[in-house]
Amino acid sequence: MLDLLAFRQYLHQNPELSGAEYQTQKFLIGHLEKLEVPYTKVANTGLVISFKSEVAGLSLLIRADIDALPIKESTSLKYASQNSGVSHKCGHDGHTTMLMALVYYFAEHPPKKGNLHLLFQPSEEDGKGAASVLNDPKFKAIHYDRAYAFHNIPGFNLGELYWRPGNFTAGVRSLIFRFKGHSSHAAEPEKAVSPQALLAKAMQNLEQLAHPIWEEEDFSQITLVHANLGEVAYGISPGEGELHYTIRAWRGDILEALEAKMQQQLRLWAEADNLQMEQESLQEFWPNNNSAQACQLLVACADAQGLKHHQLKEAFRWGEDFGLFLKDKEGALFGIGAGKEHLVLHHPDYDFPDAILEPTIKLFKTLILNYLHG
Repeated sequence: MLDLLAFRQYLHQNPELSGAEYQTQKFLIGHLEKLEVPYTKVANTGLVISFKSEVAGLSLLIRADIDALPIKESTSLKYASQNSGVSHKCGHDGHTTMLMALVYYFAEHPPKKGNLHLLFQPSEEDGKGAASVLNDPKFKAIHYDRAYAFHNIPGFNLGELYWRPGNFTAGVRSLIFRFKGHSSHAAEPEKAVSPQALLAKAMQNLEQLAHPIWEEEDFSQITLVHANLGEVAYGISPGEGELHYTIRAWRGDILEALEAKMQQQLRLWAEADNLQMEQESLQEFWPNNNSAQACQLLVACADAQGLKHHQLKEAFRWGEDFGLFLKDKEGALFGIGAGKEHLVLHHPDYDFPDAILEPTIKLFKTLILNYLHG
């Protein structure tokens, strides 16, 4: 039986950034080899474990994220992070612990019908992990009919289930627009080709392209997160500049259309000012669109174990890259409350609430057995 607290505290003490989860993977493999459970490495630092029965049936994917954040931990916990500037401030240490508990259980009690795939996914925080897994030929060989994942959610009742059909989280994309002209002496700014006017115009007007009414289905949002103009050199009129944005929408098609509109408008302004423009897209999180059937089974399983649950009226505006697993398949991302007064995600003092581990593990067991065995 897995020692839940010791396992999570080890992960908390040894966090690793997205794409660099090598020691985390090694630690997980140590447990798998102890159990004599076969595994497959995916997306470089990820792992997938498959329990296949001899009776044909449905295939289910359960996913947990394993990466940490570039945040310096400020707690005095005995198991505080030992890796300078890196810490588990989103609770992925708890998510990973939950999934390993399922590995332990199904290694001893394999499903009697269908197939179960348990995925330890890297690189959720930078939005690259789900795509890397799905593009890995070794994972492409794995079929699944439905997928589930959860996230702990501070500010909500401890240990209670939060769900909704349709959108659970927004689609999110980060964009960088770079503009280049040429500099001049600061005494002769008229001789520069500067993006100064364009940056000012964009800061004042570009957000008008969005529809930031989050209660409506066609919601979209543009957030300026960083801007840069030239260098700190008082004798130079700048010739280069950058704008960094994060955009959000409930629907993937609206997200893509919004990016196209931004690109078109900025390019028109750049051409009018004789500026060259380059664009970079990064950190993409596809919307999590929960199927009604997946939510129906989730709620039935919660009822069966007496777990309180709540249907959310509105989706969350933050992103979670699990949405890519649901782009062409059914399933659901759901939340488990971390406590009304629990520190928010990404706070330097945040720590995963251990009290939600056992009820969440129990919910997943019930969910898996009900889905596979019917």
